Amino acid sequence: MPIYSVPRLKACDNCAKAKIKCDPDTSWTKCKRCCIQGLECVLREPVQRKRRKLYPEAESMSVAQVSVIGGTSAFSLQELMRGIEYYHGSLAAYFPFMALSSTQQACSEFVEEKPFLCKVLAMLGCTPNRERRRELAVQCRQHLTTHALQVGTKSLDLLQGLLVMIYWYHYQNELPMQRIVYIHLCMSMVVDLGLSKSPFQRTRLKKPSDTANGYEVDMEGVVNHNLEEKRALLGCFFISSLAMNMDAMRFSEYMEDCTEDLEKSQLPSDQELARMVRLRQLFEEFEAARRSLAQERRRRAAFVLPEVTSPVHFVGFWEERIDEYWRHVPEASKTDFLRSKYDHIRLCLFEICLEESMFDSTLERLVILQKCLTTVKSQLEQYLFSDCFGPPTMLVLPHHYFHESNHAMYVAIQLWLLKCEGWSRQQVQHDLNLVKVIETATQWVERLREFMPYQAIPEFFILMQPVGYAIKKWYDARLQKLEEEESVLSQMDPPGQAENEVEFESFWGQFMNPDDSVWLQSLLDESTSFG
Repeated sequence: MPIYSVPRLKACDNCAKAKIKCDPDTSWTKCKRCCIQGLECVLREPVQRKRRKLYPEAESMSVAQVSVIGGTSAFSLQELMRGIEYYHGSLAAYFPFMALSSTQQACSEFVEEKPFLCKVLAMLGCTPNRERRRELAVQCRQHLTTHALQVGTKSLDLLQGLLVMIYWYHYQNELPMQRIVYIHLCMSMVVDLGLSKSPFQRTRLKKPSDTANGYEVDMEGVVNHNLEEKRALLGCFFISSLAMNMDAMRFSEYMEDCTEDLEKSQLPSDQELARMVRLRQLFEEFEAARRSLAQERRRRAAFVLPEVTSPVHFVGFWEERIDEYWRHVPEASKTDFLRSKYDHIRLCLFEICLEESMFDSTLERLVILQKCLTTVKSQLEQYLFSDCFGPPTMLVLPHHYFHESNHAMYVAIQLWLLKCEGWSRQQVQHDLNLVKVIETATQWVERLREFMPYQAIPEFFILMQPVGYAIKKWYDARLQKLEEEESVLSQMDPPGQAENEVEFESFWGQFMNPDDSVWLQSLLDESTSFG
């Protein structure tokens, strides 16, 4: 084959020295000028030049670096071992989206393979040392900035480390809030790593180079995702579905396949993961159905459409689906943590009773109100009065657990303030005993101080106490006001009722978003009134 059968980018040596354009001659092995002058046409290979690294600090961290004890730019091997031990002993029960080896022999290989995940685990292992934990949290954020944002690295190491950071995000309460940013980063990384779809899906494998074969894709060498990658995918779905003010990942057919694979796994943690995902899947389904029901009822009110589905039938259908799945879960597998997820989903279903416009009759609404009250009572008893969630356990509970407890308290107060024919505020107070609930929540931090030194308590839990006092102050003022109104048998007119509703939402609505720290600052402001 002639050397000039295809275009080239470099001139031969003779043309280069003469600084003359080198025209290839496709019929000869020489260029046109060398053919005419009878010269030897030599074409040298271009020399590869070394390119300067834009971010030399972004190279993978070596074992020697992380094995150095102390310093502000590295973590020690002892901190990593303590973090892995802490993870296996206390955290793994709540985070089945990752399987780790607890053997010290595999620790050095683990550091080389997943440096970012090791740094996150080392941070969690420093729970008794607040200052050191803050230092490592800052290092984790710097690692993400350099690798994920500047260099554009996409790896399972970064994805798993992000999931762990988000799951126990309240350990970073002293740093700027970036939880939603991290969740979006997780979702984009799942897509970039190709974990969101099956590797055997035809549309994923099409490339411009396949045109020669008529887009007949060669499947040789294509392998399926392993269980570690499937756990990370489902972990991203689960965490994104818990976040507020953002669109979560949708449960796809491939996620269904991954869940089924984990249900067949022999690891108890994989089966626990599948159960958690199944409950969130049901939540996603009935939330979509509820939005559709609300739209139907609005259209019916506006255009006098035929009868639509009754809220009682809607709640009954989805309640049966949720309970049917729960009945199939073995009793030995119904952990307190999994039961809290089950109760939270039921509460989200029953809180449709708080929307008066969804009901045509008071009797229908009272049926759902009673179910909502029973579920709230069950949740509050589990969150505040169960021995399973005492002070030691509080330190290892994931971030979203506290959001769910806030949500239960929020719904309880709404039920207490609700005005509906046949609904008694005194009965709600009697069943829920809100005074004791609020006092118990306020005493959590005091119980923590008996369990461990004050300097070792994470700032998130320290700030819970003034929040609890602010809640109690608001509740006592509102209770006194309601008792005074009832004593004179006065009824609120519509403007006054709307004003109280706005006041209620402006205070309690803040507790619904754990990603916003503004509500906490307003609670600690001495000039704020909660009356």
